[in-house]
Amino acid sequence: MSSRRRGSSSTDWISNEGIERHRTSWGVVLAEVVTDCAQPAVGVGVVFVLAAWLGMRRRRSDAILVLAIMAGTLIVSTVAKYAIRGPGPRGRCGR
Repeated sequence: MSSRRRGSSSTDWISNEGIERHRTSWGVVLAEVVTDCAQPAVGVGVVFVLAAWLGMRRRRSDAILVLAIMAGTLIVSTVAKYAIRGPGPRGRCGR
């Protein structure tokens, strides 16, 4: 982060340098774990495991409710993502 990017101000550069100076290895690992756990596939997997567990405990109505909430959440987030999508920065992700 020590190199200045085009379009960034000197204040951005100074704050980035300050953050980089206080960065710890365990903090970086923790941030990466949290980021990986926040992936939609992880959430869907957790919901299916929870629904299966509820189903085995004969709480089928709760299992169906959990699956319905997850499906609704995915639908709302997908619609919102496409509704507010704007043009991204050029050169990002091979565009």
